[in-house]
Amino acid sequence: MRLAESWASFAPSYLFKSVFVVIACLIAVKLLAGGKRWALDNELPGAPAMSGFGFFIGLSSSFRGVAGGSLVAMVLTLYGKQIHNTVATGAGVGVPITLAAASAMFLPVYRIRHYCRRYRSASYP
Repeated sequence: MRLAESWASFAPSYLFKSVFVVIACLIAVKLLAGGKRWALDNELPGAPAMSGFGFFIGLSSSFRGVAGGSLVAMVLTLYGKQIHNTVATGAGVGVPITLAAASAMFLPVYRIRHYCRRYRSASYP
């Protein structure tokens, strides 16, 4: 989340629009045309690969400003899981992803305000 936050301060707005469109198109193509032939395996991969997926999902969710459940569903369907289970899992992990992203955006502002109040600065954001 911090990585996305630091990139967001320097990146132009069209980059975020482009990332949103590309990821949404990937999800749409996978769900509409992929079917079972796009399945990579019948079992989920090990911890390192799942950590990589988690990093990608968290980063892209921060960029897009969404909870990430759609990406979780896409990854799980790539590994042969039923769509009902993937949608339920995606809905379940959406809350923790949202809370992590919100805290990553809120805490730096809170720290700056607290610092400015403590040391009696003239103004604070």
